[in-house]
Parts: sequence; structure tokens; C-alpha cells
Amino acid sequence: MSLPYLSLAWIEEADRLLRAAPLDPPVPEPGFSVETVVTGGPNGDNGYVVEFRGETMTARHAPPGGGATVRLTQDRAVAVAVARGERSAQQAFLAADIQVGGDVATLIAHAGLVAKIGDVLAPLRERTTFPST
Repeated sequence: MSLPYLSLAWIEEADRLLRAAPLDPPVPEPGFSVETVVTGGPNGDNGYVVEFRGETMTARHAPPGGGATVRLTQDRAVAVAVARGERSAQQAFLAADIQVGGDVATLIAHAGLVAKIGDVLAPLRERTTFPST
């Protein structure tokens, strides 16, 4: 079954994969969240939030600006390249193609956990249909 990138079905599958990947060691309370905002889509800005709490990562749809701990904003072409695995988020950030907002200290402190998202969601790539950019 093919899942359109950033659709509710795609986010639900991302949530399932993230929940199946326990965090060890657990994230101390109160946890933190990372919002991915994708700009320039056909229906405006879109995105999702990954929450890290205890031993669990979860994903949910969220309108942009939902109050996550950290916000990663990128245009659709960058987001698609990262999601396809053609470009790393780190490369995009260093090229200033991903803008970071919110609590940057939390992002730095948990950079390894945030990087784990891409590894956990790698199996989803094969089933994702991406928009032309």
C-alpha cells in the first residue's frame, strides 16, 4: 500500500514505527518534541510532531506553530530529498536549508535521538509516494 508523504496515513505509519523503537536510555521527564514544518506545499504548510518521552517516540499531525520544543522548517523540495534519503538532515541544516527554532539547546543535547528518527522511518520510504518538486 502506497502512502502519500505527510498524509495522515503516512503520519500514522510513522507513529507505529516510532512506537516500536524503544528509547534506551529513556528520555527524562518532561520529554521534548520536534516539529517538522514543510512549507510551499499545494495546500500550504504541513507537518508533524515527534514526541520523545520516557522510552517512547510518537508522531502526530500538527498544524505548524503548535508549540513543540524544537521546530525544523524547510521547503518541500528539501523535505522530500531528506525523506527519500537523498540528502541528510544534517547536510541540509549546514547548508541553511533547514531553519531551527525553539529550544536549540534541547536539540543539541538530544541530537543523537533526533537523528534516530530517520533510521526508524527508513522502512517507510519504500511505501511512500513523494510529490514532484
